[in-house]
Amino acid sequence: MSLSLRIKEKAAELGFCKTGIVAANRLETEGGRFFRWLQDGFHGEMAWVNREPEKRVDPKLIFPDARSLVVLAMNYYTPHEHDDSTPAGKISRYAWGDDYHDVMRERLRELLEWIKMEDPEADGKICVDTTPVLEKAWAVRAGIGWLGKHTNVITPTHGSWVFLGGLWRTADGSLFRTWKPGHAAHLNGYLEDYANVADGLVALYEATFEPRWLATAVELADAIHERFTDPENGGFFDTSTSHET
Repeated sequence: MSLSLRIKEKAAELGFCKTGIVAANRLETEGGRFFRWLQDGFHGEMAWVNREPEKRVDPKLIFPDARSLVVLAMNYYTPHEHDDSTPAGKISRYAWGDDYHDVMRERLRELLEWIKMEDPEADGKICVDTTPVLEKAWAVRAGIGWLGKHTNVITPTHGSWVFLGGLWRTADGSLFRTWKPGHAAHLNGYLEDYANVADGLVALYEATFEPRWLATAVELADAIHERFTDPENGGFFDTSTSHET
């Protein structure tokens, strides 16, 4: 099982209801909309939103070694009802219980430590609310859900009853091949490796309807475009720019 899938399983074990992993690329489209929103003054008196806005669209300005971002959602819905007595005020469900910043940060810290044990060369940065990050844009990119007209992320399984957090990661989920004709080797994966694994994951999804297989296939498809595209002539290279010769 790939590290990406193991990360998702560990995240579920820690109490996260949705996990997506996406390349740590600059948010070009989303960033353009964000800058126009700032220029139009829609942030009102929230001056903090306009501090270092570039960091909100480029993860490498926050964590230079970032290669991928693990986006996580934590469900905060509770079936308990508000007290409808007239004199009593109402507090939103997200504020019931312990401070979600502390809860999510501790779970993310535990996840990062687990990743480091699985991959000793890995490192990361935890982001919970106070870090200058466009969490909703990253959640949509990572497949957590889609952006609703109410401006919140809607997940297929938990609606909008979720907190969002992120973990910048130095590892990027690259594929490797350990054999080539004539002798053993440990090489970065070729285009065909990514395509074949993605095709197999789609077949698994069609057989089981488990979303994790489809999500990982989408990650590999994104990786193909990022690593193998020929930007000058169109089409794709068979090897990536970091490939061994």
